Amino acid sequence: FNILLRHLRPGSGPLMLNRTMGKIVKGGFINYFGHQRFGNSAASMMPSITVGKLLSKGDWENAVSETLRPPALSCSPNERKAKLMYSRDKDVDEALRLMPGYCHDERMLLQAIKDGKSPKDAALSMPHARLFKFAYWSRVWNLLASERARRMSMRHAVEGDIVLVRKDRNSTEAIHTSHFSSYTKDGENTMRFNISSDNAPEIHFVTKEEEKGATFDIS
Repeated sequence: FNILLRHLRPGSGPLMLNRTMGKIVKGGFINYFGHQRFGNSAASMMPSITVGKLLSKGDWENAVSETLRPPALSCSPNERKAKLMYSRDKDVDEALRLMPGYCHDERMLLQAIKDGKSPKDAALSMPHARLFKFAYWSRVWNLLASERARRMSMRHAVEGDIVLVRKDRNSTEAIHTSHFSSYTKDGENTMRFNISSDNAPEIHFVTKEEEKGATFDIS
């Protein structure tokens, strides 16, 4: 993709870019999830983070209520009327009739309620239910990453950090979550590295001694 920089002073672009890139190369940066993770649902105004949090907690009834609550921000008249029909009058048929076609999650949810499904099954019938949870998890990651940067070193790994160490050399790489899967064995959650390779990095939890010795550079 292309990055477009605006509002640069004439002639300042190359100098500013060189300075900025030098800082990034030297000090690194926090790999936050971007705004696209936290947008409202499709064209409707349903807050994805709030619904994702409720889905993650298994609070199915409130997840349903929040999805079908009339939004505080502006939305189409029919969407507002439809959500009022459900939240205020519990008129599922009228809410489904009025709900705009672009509100896919809300329509699927109302149809599931009309079909007599449980709050859990109704909530999970939304096409973007998993994406809503991802939005909440991404928000948690951003907050924790910021707190990690505020409290601890951003140049060296500290006790409890997880690093990848290659078998052929004593170095680390940033963790890529797609390389892992989680499973439960004897009641304990465990991580498994998914890449099949004799040279695959090994998971290592940084010790206090390694923190004191600044063993692993993360910048």
